[in-house]
Amino acid sequence: MKRILFFIILFIPLSFAVTEIQVDFSSGISLEKEQYFSEINSVVADLFLFPREEFGQEVLSLKTGGKQGLDEINYKWDVPKQNVLAYSYTSVVRTNHDLRKVFSKINYPYPKLSGSIEYFTQPSEHIDSQYETIKDLAQKIREQETDSWKIVNKIGLWVKGSVKYNLSTLTEDVVQRASWVLQNKYGVCDEITTLFIALVRSLGIPARFVHGVAQTDGNGLFGSHGWAEVYFPNHGWVPFDVTFGQFGWIDETHVRLMHTLDPGDPGVKVEWRGKNVEAKLGKLALNAKFLRHDKEEHALLDYSISPQFSLVKHGGYNLIIVSIKNPQSFYVTESFTLSSVKELDILGLQEQWAILAPGEETRLFYIIKIIDNLPEKFQYTVPIVVTSGRDQLKKSIFKITPSGVAENLRSIENTIILLRQENLKQYSSQVLLFCTPKQELLFENDVPEIECTLENKGNLILNNVEVCAINKCSEIDISPKNKITVILKLNLQHPGRQDVLVTANNDLISKNSMVSLEKYDDTILEIEEVSFPEKIVSETSLKLKLVQKSYSSPAKVSLIVRTPKRKIISEIKEFLYEQELEVSIKPEDFAYGKNDLKIELDYKTLLGEDKNDLKILSVERGAGGFLKSLLLNIQEFFTKVWEVIWQ
Repeated sequence: MKRILFFIILFIPLSFAVTEIQVDFSSGISLEKEQYFSEINSVVADLFLFPREEFGQEVLSLKTGGKQGLDEINYKWDVPKQNVLAYSYTSVVRTNHDLRKVFSKINYPYPKLSGSIEYFTQPSEHIDSQYETIKDLAQKIREQETDSWKIVNKIGLWVKGSVKYNLSTLTEDVVQRASWVLQNKYGVCDEITTLFIALVRSLGIPARFVHGVAQTDGNGLFGSHGWAEVYFPNHGWVPFDVTFGQFGWIDETHVRLMHTLDPGDPGVKVEWRGKNVEAKLGKLALNAKFLRHDKEEHALLDYSISPQFSLVKHGGYNLIIVSIKNPQSFYVTESFTLSSVKELDILGLQEQWAILAPGEETRLFYIIKIIDNLPEKFQYTVPIVVTSGRDQLKKSIFKITPSGVAENLRSIENTIILLRQENLKQYSSQVLLFCTPKQELLFENDVPEIECTLENKGNLILNNVEVCAINKCSEIDISPKNKITVILKLNLQHPGRQDVLVTANNDLISKNSMVSLEKYDDTILEIEEVSFPEKIVSETSLKLKLVQKSYSSPAKVSLIVRTPKRKIISEIKEFLYEQELEVSIKPEDFAYGKNDLKIELDYKTLLGEDKNDLKILSVERGAGGFLKSLLLNIQEFFTKVWEVIWQ
C-alpha cells in the first residue's frame, strides 16, 4: 500500500495553474445589389482566424454556425434574403505559460530544410526581407555569432530597443512594410513583429507571423495582437513576442488564431454566385475575457546584486553588478531592470538583457551617480532593487556619507572593461582564479591582504601574468597543469564593505575575481538634533535625532535624560543608522527658574569600548501668573523643609 501511495504522489503535477479564456468573434458580409435587377444564389465564407489545438493551447469548446475543418470554418448561405449576412463563433481555450526549450547550440547557417519550413524564409508583401538595408543590418547585428538562438535573440533585442511603440494613424489600421518600419522606427505590434521577422528571414532563418489575442494591460483587457514564431531545427516553432519582451516564450494570456507568411494575409475569404451583386466584408470584431486566470510564475535564472562600494561620497559614482547564472538545461533570455531612486541618476540603460546558454554565466553592469544637489550634511541609506522579466526581485543597499569612497566615472568604466575582457581571450577558459581575504575583520590600522590562487589547467605556458588589485600587482609565470598562490597587500583607505576587483592578465588570458572586504572604523554615535522649548509651563516632548557618524554600528545604546528631579532611561535594542526619539517631560521635573536638562547617549563600540555623547540645555520653569508663581514657590519651600526634617 505504501508503494502505491508513493507512486501516486510522485506523479502529482507541480503546478495547478489554470487559465481559461473565452474568445468571441463576429463579422458580417454586406450584399450590395443593383437597384433594378440583381440575383444572389449563394455566398460562402471561409474563416481562418480561430483557435486550434496547439502546444500550450487546448480548445475546450468552439461553438459556431459554420462547418469546422482543419484550417477553416466554412459558412454558407443559399439564396440569402437578407442584405447583411452575420457569422460568428464563441470559443473557450485553456492556455499555459508557453515556454519552448532549446537544449543545445544550433549552428548557423541552417542545414537544408523541408519545403514547408523553407517557405517561411521567403520575402512577402509586408515582410520585404530582400532589401539590402535589412540584409546589411541583420548581418551587422549578428556579427560573427554562430549560435542561432543568440542571433535571433540579438535581433529581437535590437528591434525592441530601436522601434518605438506608437499607435499612430499610419499604423493603427494599416500594416506597414518592414523597410518602412526600419526607416521610421515606430509602429505597433504588427510593425515591430514584421521588422523582426524580416531581419530573421534575411539570414535564411524561417519565421512566421502569428495572429491572435492577448492581454494588453494589467486589468484583464484583451486586444488583437501579433507576434512571431521562429523555427529551430529539431525543436520546432518557438514564440517571440518582441513587443512584450517575451523571447522564446509567451505568457498564458496569449491565444493563437492563425499563422501566416505575411501579416496582411486575409483571415477570411468570401466567394459568391449571382448577378449584379457585390459582397463586401465587414469589420472583424474579436473580443476575449478571462473565465479563470491563475497567473503562472516561472523563475528560471539565478542572480544576485552587489554594489561595488557600501559607502559612497556625495556626488560620487557606484557600480551595481548583477551576477547571473542559467541553471536550466535550455537557453534562457531575460531582462533585468534597476529601479529608479530619487537620489541617483542611472547612466545608460535602466533595462538590460541576458542571453544565456545552459549553465552559462554573465554579469550586467549599472553605473549610478549620486545627484549633485543632495545636501551633504545628511547621510542616506539607498535601496537598490533589480527585477527580472519574470518578476523575481533582489534587493541590496549602500550608503551615501561624507566619509565614503569618491570613485570617478573613468575608474568605474575601466572596471567594467576588465570584467568583460574575460570572454574575449579564448584561453581564459583554461585558467581558474580564486581569491579570498586573509583576515575576516579589518580595523582602521589593519593592512588588508588578499590571497589568490591561479591555476593553469591547459597545455600552454603562461608568462608575465600580472595579478593586480587596487594598483597593487605581482607578476608571475605559470607552467601547464600547475597552480601558484599570490598574496597582495592593499591600501584600503575608506571604511565599509568594498568589492575589490582582482585581475590576472597577459596576452593569452584575462581572468577576474571579486573579493568582498569590510573595514571597520571607530564607532561614533551623536545627538545631532535637539528640539525643546527654553521655557516650560506644561507637559511637552523632548525631540531628538541620533545619527551614526561611522561605518561601524554601535551596540547597547542607551539614552539618559536627567532633570533636577527625574532620570529617564530609554534602551535602544537595535539602532538603525538614524533614529528619531521623543521623551515626555513635565514641568514638575524642574525647579522654578533656571535648570539644566542633561541628555546623555551611552553606547559600546564594535570592540566593546564604552563611549558617550552629552548635550546640556538650559530650561526655565515658568508659573503662569504672579499669584500662581507665588503659591508654587511657597509650596516648593515647604516641600524642601519637610524633606530636611525627615532626613
